[in-house]
Amino acid sequence: MRKAIFIFIAIILVAASIDWIRSCSGLKSHKEVFGREITYADMFEYKDTDYDYVVRVPSFFTAQPDSLQEEKAVCASSTATNGLPSSSRAM
Repeated sequence: MRKAIFIFIAIILVAASIDWIRSCSGLKSHKEVFGREITYADMFEYKDTDYDYVVRVPSFFTAQPDSLQEEKAVCASSTATNGLPSSSRAM
């Protein structure tokens, strides 16, 4: 009987400590996460010589293809690339 009470109290303590640890970690807001990532990110410099300005950009800002524009499928015909016959295309 004493062992059962001890095991029951131990289970309650473990559950309470797990709950306390999870509540302390909490979810961060998007603003906090973004601010932390920008603080520690490597920065690249973009220099535009035409307009004479320099912009520092975080390394996690990368160029992505536009997902809203679907790429046109290439046909299997002889004029599949730029309207040129397959014999005149550069390999």
